[in-house]
Amino acid sequence: MNTTTSTILNKVLVSWYDIQSCEGAWSTHKEVQDLKLAECHTIGYLFTDHNDKSLIKIFSTYSIDANGTMDYGDVTCIPKACVINIENLNN
Repeated sequence: MNTTTSTILNKVLVSWYDIQSCEGAWSTHKEVQDLKLAECHTIGYLFTDHNDKSLIKIFSTYSIDANGTMDYGDVTCIPKACVINIENLNN
């Protein structure tokens, strides 16, 4: 998706839970009991998509071509249900 350079770039730190699994084919009761979600932190620019209310999309790289359209790189899509916090870094 492209947009014009008039888009305001909102730099954020997204803290979120990532899915984990036990290593190996078999796990002990204690290994399963001790399994926790990983807490991840991703810095990037918030991509506003008003059509999708269930996801947070951020990108860390962008380019602007000669006619002013923006292309995005290193895009991460995170389910909102996994998001712990979104901190604005524009200060």
